[in-house]
Amino acid sequence: MKKIFVFFAAALLLFACKAEDPVLDDTSADVTVLKSDVLFDALGGTGSITVEDLSEGRLTAFSSSDWCEVSVNGNTVTVTADQNVSLDGRSARISLYANGKSSYVIAQQTGMEYSFLDGDFLAEMEGGVFDVAGISTFPVDPSTEYDWIKFVETDGGYKLTVSPNDSGNTRTGTFVVKCGDIVTTYTIRQKFDRVFSGNYTLDYYTSSSKATHKTLDVVFERDADDPDQYYICGVSPSGHKIPIKYDPSTDLLVIPNCAYLGPYSEGVWEYTIVNYATLDFKSNYLSYSLLEAYYIYFTFRYEAGKYTLDLYNSAPMFNKSRVSTGVSIYKFSAEEGVTLSSANKVGSVIGLIFPTFTQQ
Repeated sequence: MKKIFVFFAAALLLFACKAEDPVLDDTSADVTVLKSDVLFDALGGTGSITVEDLSEGRLTAFSSSDWCEVSVNGNTVTVTADQNVSLDGRSARISLYANGKSSYVIAQQTGMEYSFLDGDFLAEMEGGVFDVAGISTFPVDPSTEYDWIKFVETDGGYKLTVSPNDSGNTRTGTFVVKCGDIVTTYTIRQKFDRVFSGNYTLDYYTSSSKATHKTLDVVFERDADDPDQYYICGVSPSGHKIPIKYDPSTDLLVIPNCAYLGPYSEGVWEYTIVNYATLDFKSNYLSYSLLEAYYIYFTFRYEAGKYTLDLYNSAPMFNKSRVSTGVSIYKFSAEEGVTLSSANKVGSVIGLIFPTFTQQ
């Protein structure tokens, strides 16, 4: 990271003065300033202004700013500057009065040096180490709320260590550096490559009766051209693959209604059909229409490096008193050109009620 050291000296340029050469108002410089030392860094401190020896009368001094305080002892003005916990430099006018005469000197202070800048890091799934470079005139307060981000102080800033991502999802965390009112934020985004492909155990029922529980070994294949497209292999007795797609916008996997799987035999085709039931299973509904854009939704859990996919919901137009019970594979026959909704239903090949896929 490029280091930027912020040093404000605008006031120095404006008044073009040195510590031993005070700036005076020539039209009213009746009080002669012999010496001034009122240039401060951000840490603050004490300086002084010495004027000519006053044989009579008393010297008084006033500061135009609260951060710069003055006190007088004889012909010497003591100037005390507070710490400047800001990136900006500042100046104050020290007005001097004695025997009806006046003059002034400009006290100047630089801003603090602070070179931490907001940043972003992209961590791989296996984790990584990142350097945060920066310095500060004053102590800083580093912190993070995320247990997968650790940090240690180094000579030039901090070193961040990001743990491997086993959460099952991409994740975002922050590392924050504070100094006074200045807050610098580093955002860490960590990848997670969802790979649903692999061997699974399918648990399901063939009806609403719990006595019809079945298990089946199936395989999820990932499409070579579309990383979000998968195919479930081993469910259809005829060997057809059921398309299932990951939708990043909803973080769900979906099986579309009436997805064409392929020919079952001459003049007969296989399709996936959305299967609904009421909560009490007193009625069922099968959608055969291609015009009905229903889906079967699956959520997923990721634990110990394995996925579990659970049936989630039914068509969004159904109210919450209804649930989706599964998806079935049906055979249809029809003359060429006849839509699925008008085709002849031959029968169900297999019905998956409340399916759960557990990665092996």
